[in-house]
Amino acid sequence: HVLTALSNPDSDRSHPQRQSASTRAAECAPHRRGRTSRDGEHAAMSAQEPGATDEVNGIPVARRIPLRGIQRVVANRTLAGIQTTAHVTAMAEVDAERVLTHARDLREQIPGLTLTHLLIKAAAACLRRHPRLNATIEDQTVIEYAEVNVAIALALPSDDLLAVIIKRADECPIAEIVTRLHSLQQRAEASTLSKDDVH
Repeated sequence: HVLTALSNPDSDRSHPQRQSASTRAAECAPHRRGRTSRDGEHAAMSAQEPGATDEVNGIPVARRIPLRGIQRVVANRTLAGIQTTAHVTAMAEVDAERVLTHARDLREQIPGLTLTHLLIKAAAACLRRHPRLNATIEDQTVIEYAEVNVAIALALPSDDLLAVIIKRADECPIAEIVTRLHSLQQRAEASTLSKDDVH
């Protein structure tokens, strides 16, 4: 999967220049199910008892927080992605005036469209054209995938960061990408995502 990030699918509609700032590193923080407050989680945490000697790499541990449900799925898949995918950061500065103009024109036909949706479509098209980038490494073998699935990091009201997946993004019209991402955002906020929805 390719992972792009945004704070809110609608946040860059009126401020397209913010898109580059909201597209950030694709490392997901563990996700708490529902709208459980931080204080409400204390019962599930393993607090360090006074005088205990629990340490990791020589550093005292304050508490241990078990991962459950979607939290565990996201954490395991993120770790697996780091272990099997070559991570590369590339930066370039381009004149985006034509893209901004195109986005403004498309919004008249596709309500809710943002630069994020165009970025998803562009990334998917690039991966279809360059399949070696849509690959992982396992057992000393490069595995190129037949599907182009793009993961998007969503910042939730609970302050969690959760990566959801637009499957076969290269085959989706822009309007369908807008609809799918909106649906995923709503289900993420309601904690009704399935395991297949997350990266």
